[in-house]
Amino acid sequence: MNPLSIFDAQKRGRLAAKVGKTFRQTFSAPVETTPVFVLGIQRSGTTMLMFAFHLHPEIAVYDESRASKAFFDFQLRSMETTEKLVHANPFPVACFKPLADSHLTIQLLRRFPSARCIWALREYSDVANSFLRKFPHATRAIRLVCSGQEGGGWFQEGVSEATGRILRNLPWQNFSDYDFACLIWWARNRIFFEQKLEREKRVLLLHYEKLVTAPEESLRAVTNFIGIPFSTQMIRYIHARSISKYSPPQINPSVQELCDEITASFSVLTTENSAKEHVVA
Repeated sequence: MNPLSIFDAQKRGRLAAKVGKTFRQTFSAPVETTPVFVLGIQRSGTTMLMFAFHLHPEIAVYDESRASKAFFDFQLRSMETTEKLVHANPFPVACFKPLADSHLTIQLLRRFPSARCIWALREYSDVANSFLRKFPHATRAIRLVCSGQEGGGWFQEGVSEATGRILRNLPWQNFSDYDFACLIWWARNRIFFEQKLEREKRVLLLHYEKLVTAPEESLRAVTNFIGIPFSTQMIRYIHARSISKYSPPQINPSVQELCDEITASFSVLTTENSAKEHVVA
């Protein structure tokens, strides 16, 4: 851990929660555990959500990592390893954040019959802006996909034949980094509809904007969905400071059309299902 973390109240809170849970994992017997997978695309508020889970006393948390017992190079080590971690768990819920494996959502649901999946959704311009500020080589993989080359790693693994065809047929030679970042959002969120996850009762659509503006309502819906009581500790570090934090650059019309189309599809889904338990919006 970075020593400077001791000056960060949020990180101190997470560390304290992890220490207590480590003791329980070491000395408590396994129980029947529900696996929960947080999916979607990076920069969609999933770190904030995982902080909330860290502060819940009944949730074991496995953050995405370059190397850990659950992850290698930010992907789940294997279904078998994940299954072992779930079966050996002394907590009612074991939460994993395999964002780089979001294209494996259907496989996860089939492998784990009691699993719950939370798909995090955030407005595309905010995601793209945050993406470019966080990751120095954010658009490398999608540029390779658009140009028909290999080497795009987990992102390329998640690009279906239909999505790849659309990307290659775009006038990508004229795109800015921001255009490509928006296309990453489009391609990853298109998986939701390609896999017909809107039909899955074990998939919860969680809107970032609702989470940060109505945290207690949102997290009550989340805990109800995964079958545990709500804890007021969960909302301690939820904030809305990153909504429209940066003004979006100009976007290529062909990219905007694709992103607006997916946004509209999510809006229709939200309107139709807002009274149901598998949409928080």
